[in-house]
Amino acid sequence: MVNFIFAGIALLLVGVSLIRPWYAIPGLSFLQNGEVDFITTDSSYTLFFKVALIIVTLCFLLGVFIFRKHVNSYGGLLIRYTITCFIITLWFPTWLALRDADTIGDGAWLQQQHDTMTWLGGDTYRAHAERSIDLGTGVNAQDPPERLAVYRPPTGSLGISRLNDWIWWLGYGPAFTQFVGKGWFYAICGYGLGTVCLFGFYWRRHIPRARKLLKKLIIFLSITLSITVGISVSLVVICKYQLSKAEKATAHGNYSQARQSLTNAIRIMPSLINDSGIIRQLGYYDAQLGNDESDFAQLYQISWLEDEGYYGRARKIVNNLSIKQNDMNRAAARELSRHHLRIAINFINSGRYLVAREHLDHLLEQEPNSPQAYFHRQLIATQTGELETNRRIHELLQEVYKGYKSKNKRSVISASWWMLSQGELNAGNLHKAREARMKSQGQ
Repeated sequence: MVNFIFAGIALLLVGVSLIRPWYAIPGLSFLQNGEVDFITTDSSYTLFFKVALIIVTLCFLLGVFIFRKHVNSYGGLLIRYTITCFIITLWFPTWLALRDADTIGDGAWLQQQHDTMTWLGGDTYRAHAERSIDLGTGVNAQDPPERLAVYRPPTGSLGISRLNDWIWWLGYGPAFTQFVGKGWFYAICGYGLGTVCLFGFYWRRHIPRARKLLKKLIIFLSITLSITVGISVSLVVICKYQLSKAEKATAHGNYSQARQSLTNAIRIMPSLINDSGIIRQLGYYDAQLGNDESDFAQLYQISWLEDEGYYGRARKIVNNLSIKQNDMNRAAARELSRHHLRIAINFINSGRYLVAREHLDHLLEQEPNSPQAYFHRQLIATQTGELETNRRIHELLQEVYKGYKSKNKRSVISASWWMLSQGELNAGNLHKAREARMKSQGQ
């Protein structure tokens, strides 16, 4: 009875997983009446995997119908079916991380912004030691990392010393775990629990046969895992080979061949394009080949000028590229948005709030789900006395953070309540300031 109850729960979980997202990038939808809806964006690969599970199910049912007269027990077949579906579900993060470049790239950038604000040297934690006594805003504008990547490129040794990189290459990095959808968990739990229930039922009926079946299932599981992991590993190894070819061609000054090899590597692992270093390398090749007007070459020029200290010239290129940002490759457009964020933060730290506001407003127009941009825009509103903007940005920041699973997001929300409290206090709204201050303390 208990076994059948849990089997029913497993079947229910599998059914729910087919209608729930497997990956959920948080975002905001602005309605015409001024209201805001919280939305999530799923990966396009989710549909493919759900269809694959349905096809496997139909094939199993068809096989049972065709060979119904030649099979004494369907228990072994049914358990193999749940194991197959379980492994297919486990394979989803790998395809998301390696192949769905735009979606996993957005997830990696949102995760990096969150880390920048919440790590021990970030905006919210450093504030406790560097809080302004007069203003009491309790926040600091910290520069984002120069490099964004879903994972480190597969160069050099690929041995056991890079176990952490292998975990990320197989899809189980922070960009996935932060925004993994409930549907994926439902599928994992459903097929896993279903396998346990089916084998438990089979075991109770005939233990000797169940022991023989267990050995066969272990072999089946090993073969299936070897196939899926082998395909994933081969993609990484082939990508490493192409990157090595690009490196050797660069050393010999053959930039055309180097760019082709790098393009081949990106074709094998499309999400590699989200690496800021790869983007700059493509821009370097374009510049060497005379294609100075390409988006990648322009981004490389921006980075080179910033490294050399020509910040004004770099900002001029950023502003020119912004005109066509909507038409750019998603990875290039995201990198341009990161430049806007870095420029805005530099202006904030130098006290030039109005110029910083222009860059942040443009960034939020292009990236309406950027938590760090909202956070610093609220800081500017606090400093400049824009109370309505302060309130509005505070609400939007809370909406965006609904999609984050990390518990340390509370520090960002707390700092946002603190800034709202300071804005209300400066406007003379003592009651609202007290309420916001109490909420910043978790009360």
